Amino acid sequence: MDSTPGILTIVMAVVGTAISFSALIVAGIRVFRPIIEKKRERCALIEAFGKGPFDKETIEKSTRYFIPSKCSNIDPAQEMEIRHALTAVSKDMFKVVNEFIFLETPIRYLLILADSGMGKTTFVLNYYAQYVRKNRRNKIKLAVVPLGHKDPDKYIAKVPEQDREDTVIFLDAFDEDTGAISDYLKRLSSLMDACCEFRRVIITCRTQFFKRDEEIPVDTGIVRIGPRGGGVGGNHEFRKIYLSPFDDSDVARFLKKRYPFWQSKTREKAFEIAKKIPNLKVRPMLLAHIPDIISKGQQISKTYQLYDLMIESWFEREEGWLNKENLKEFSERMAMDLFVNREERGMEKASHDEIVGLAEKWSIPLESWQLTGRSLLNRDAEGNYKFAHRSIMEYLYVRRFIAIPEEERPGLEIEWTDQMKAFLLEMMEDGSAGTNLAKVDLRGVNVSHIDLRIFNLSWAKITWINFEVDMEFVCIQPGTFQMGSPDDESERRSDETLHEVILTKGYYMQTTQVTQKQWCGVMGNNPSYFKKDGDQCPVEKVSWDDVQDFIKKLNQMEGKGVYRLPTEAEWEYACRAGTMTPFYFGKCLYADQANYNGTEPMPGCPKGEYREKTVPVGSLQPNAWGLYDMHGNVQEWCQDRYGNYPEGSVTNPVGPGFGEPRVMRGGGWNYDGRNVRSAYRHGYETGLRWSNHGFRLARSHKSPGLA
Repeated sequence: MDSTPGILTIVMAVVGTAISFSALIVAGIRVFRPIIEKKRERCALIEAFGKGPFDKETIEKSTRYFIPSKCSNIDPAQEMEIRHALTAVSKDMFKVVNEFIFLETPIRYLLILADSGMGKTTFVLNYYAQYVRKNRRNKIKLAVVPLGHKDPDKYIAKVPEQDREDTVIFLDAFDEDTGAISDYLKRLSSLMDACCEFRRVIITCRTQFFKRDEEIPVDTGIVRIGPRGGGVGGNHEFRKIYLSPFDDSDVARFLKKRYPFWQSKTREKAFEIAKKIPNLKVRPMLLAHIPDIISKGQQISKTYQLYDLMIESWFEREEGWLNKENLKEFSERMAMDLFVNREERGMEKASHDEIVGLAEKWSIPLESWQLTGRSLLNRDAEGNYKFAHRSIMEYLYVRRFIAIPEEERPGLEIEWTDQMKAFLLEMMEDGSAGTNLAKVDLRGVNVSHIDLRIFNLSWAKITWINFEVDMEFVCIQPGTFQMGSPDDESERRSDETLHEVILTKGYYMQTTQVTQKQWCGVMGNNPSYFKKDGDQCPVEKVSWDDVQDFIKKLNQMEGKGVYRLPTEAEWEYACRAGTMTPFYFGKCLYADQANYNGTEPMPGCPKGEYREKTVPVGSLQPNAWGLYDMHGNVQEWCQDRYGNYPEGSVTNPVGPGFGEPRVMRGGGWNYDGRNVRSAYRHGYETGLRWSNHGFRLARSHKSPGLA
């Protein structure tokens, strides 16, 4: 009897121990299971892509601290502030894509849009890994093709034809595809043709790759087969979704993953930094660099500062292996070279031999292993090198651009990315961009809050946004040129006396003719004859008097009185852009250069197309100063009265002081070759309105050296 309590005690102790042990096992499973699963997913990715388009380092970075993505059918970039974007209803991205893949719906094409650094590729890799882990026995397979890789079509072709009906293909980073950069509609069509046999097609792309919402593809060009319900079109269409920014809970989850509870003090600092930089939510990629900020103890308020700190930290870490300044110069030069020559290379990457050759050309004393092993470049499976993230290249490009002399900077034909413009704008706002911003590209950027008078904006492309009116201008610097035509120019007229003109003040010239949309935004009506061809066609059937009313109202909207018509001398100076040939393009003018009656070209030149109407502005080739349609489309009113030229040199001419006719330049859509020459001029009564009468604006700037 005395032994019974002892036995019960032992039994209870054993049971208690077993329960405690079981609880520990359960707790251990809860803690380590996600870690094990993530490791399995990384292994699956490395097995699938480690010898292909994605290297092991990219896979590791994409999966280690991954926070499940969310999505919405609303573009967060269209919202004025991040907090407004976060009010849109977000859904689990994995669930949305699962439904797209598995549900039997007529929608076969999905377009995932997001800005840089928001995690498009990260989502694709993590979705692939999770799908492979959870759906090993499912007959539906996945294929991932990075479009920024050289010759991505070969990866599409590798998928066996007999498997395509049960394969979902991800086409990642459409905006990095060199073919899409040249002609996105043509490239999209070729990709759709190549992928028409796949079960589903999912494309990821930067939202801002498309200049306007209207350019975001809707029609795939793939014809629907079989019966369809009412209201369903003949071609398949894209379903469009947007990656959502992180909300506060997402940021918290990431930082808790990055800094476990035993690093609580560091975690607190990380939270403080995240609160100060809203872009950390918009671009989760930047969150990974919070450790650099914490270690530096610096105050960060703008995105470019985070990149600067991130890159400087890298240079300092590598200083034990090489000279930091040499690495910095190489990185900046390499960023500019990769971007400027991306079309020639077919990618934003360079081979090992190219990198070594460029370092020698630039006289940068770094050895081969230092260039490839200690720099900010990553190597892909084919031996080509690129920056770890495109936005790093973009930041380094801007940093290099503003640091080098004007004559060494890339020309106006190099169109900056949306992210480059954002970096530059931040630098301008806090004064770190310097004052020489010649040749910068700020198209589409609202700079109305910045005093531009402190900057040298020679040949810079700038957009002024005025309510519903967005207008793009290029800065034209002072200069001297020969106005009129030489005696030996074919088809010249007697009123084109060649004489020297000196322009002592710079001015801004609108890059395109004023459009019907811009006119409506100011005047509330559209007088044009060619309305049906779209509101991006030039406004026409406007008299000189009508244009003065437009300018008056536009200046009232801005409140600065800076918009005007160009003088005749300013117009020809801008049209010629340093040339003395009949046309900016040479002795002959072709259909891809101008909209005119190509059936009647200049003597000795081949005949071309006669469109018999206006065309959208900016759709043909610009001159060297970034001005479109200076020959043809519509004639352009100038401020001057029409009269004879002087025979000697003149400075800042403004035309005769009396007389009714006003000058028109450039010729129109129905004019023959001789009447769209750079020197051609004509005078019209100020109340006359024809279907080839239009205009473009000049913009004065109240600063030294500018009108």
